Amino acid sequence: MVEERMAKAAQNGDWIILENLHLVEDWLPTFEEKMNKWKGPELNARFRMWITCVPVPSFPATILEKSIKVALQPPRTIKAKIERMLLEQEKEAFFRKSGKSANYHKNLFFGLAYLHSILESRKKYGSLGWHVPYKFDFSDFEVSNAQLAQVIKHNSGDLMSALEMLKYFYANINYAGKIQRVEDQQTLNAVL
Repeated sequence: MVEERMAKAAQNGDWIILENLHLVEDWLPTFEEKMNKWKGPELNARFRMWITCVPVPSFPATILEKSIKVALQPPRTIKAKIERMLLEQEKEAFFRKSGKSANYHKNLFFGLAYLHSILESRKKYGSLGWHVPYKFDFSDFEVSNAQLAQVIKHNSGDLMSALEMLKYFYANINYAGKIQRVEDQQTLNAVL
């Protein structure tokens, strides 16, 4: 049944998804054989096959070699860090001090918390995350948050210039003060 649908999708140029392939380890050699036989005219150029699985040692290497791999990281760490930053202080009273700009302040605060969480989490990936292991800590976030509060408080007119000023602070002073390599500064600017 699955093999028939795969062949039909390959011929018609449809997309097909095979979920949880790690659960059918005994069928994987057959699947590998089918993939190796697919060539030229029997494959439509629009045909796409998506495979989902968790990493298992018995997964055939040739399937992995012929595939474009996408790894999804569960957002637990970023979510947990953002939640911690939100719970550090009574935020509603904090935002009320912003007056008319309270909603804008909330959005920028979330953006700052998200930025800090991403920058801090990149160190898990070793040299793929940062070329040099940087120690971004909660004090970096606190300084940035204090600057955000001051800019919102004193700049109620032109919020776009305030946003540009904050981006400059974050990218060139607060976080960049620890960055030693040009490539990492480019990564910081891209994330920002």
